[in-house]
Amino acid sequence: MPTWVKSFKAATAVVVFGLLWALIGLVVLVGGLYLMGLPVLGGIGLAPATPGIGGFVLGAVVTVVGLAIMLLGFLASFLKVTVESVVDEVKSLRM
Repeated sequence: MPTWVKSFKAATAVVVFGLLWALIGLVVLVGGLYLMGLPVLGGIGLAPATPGIGGFVLGAVVTVVGLAIMLLGFLASFLKVTVESVVDEVKSLRM
């Protein structure tokens, strides 16, 4: 049976890795929105040029990739930590 300390360590690892993937995905997502011509970086003085249809489509694809990185990265982090916790518990039961 896992202890509360192990459970909270695993939960903390999921949150930390999830935030890391969210940050990476957010950077890609903002880049995609910038390529689409949306003024997401206007507050720091980076106004985008007016894109053509190609730039808009490329920006939309990059934005979707950014969302996928965030979602899949969090899911992978959750599964990785969960599997590692289960393997550790099974190993401790077999000894």
